[in-house]
Amino acid sequence: MTPTAERIAQEALRLSHDEKVELAERLLLSLDPAEMAEIEREWGELAEARLDAYKAGKATAIPVEDVFARIWGRILIPFSHFDDARARIRPHDAAGSSNG
Repeated sequence: MTPTAERIAQEALRLSHDEKVELAERLLLSLDPAEMAEIEREWGELAEARLDAYKAGKATAIPVEDVFARIWGRILIPFSHFDDARARIRPHDAAGSSNG
C-alpha cells in the first residue's frame, strides 16, 4: 500500500460504523464493473477448487462453529473495552468469566 493509501486507511479506521459502511459502499461502487466481474470469477474458481479438493479428500472442513469462534476471537479479544458486549453475546467466552 502506498503511504497515501496507508494514511487514508488509518483515518478511515477512526470513522464511525455508519461512516465506514458508507465509505466501503462508495469505494466498491467506484470499481470498474469489468474488474468486479473478474474478481467474482476468480473467487468462484477458488471456491470450486476448494470444493474439489475437499471432495477428493485433499482438504478437510472446519465446523462453522469453529470458524465463527475464531472470527469472534479476532474481533473481540483485542478490544478489552468490549468485554461487556462480548459477555452479552457469548457469556461463556467473556474474559474474566467464572461461569466456565
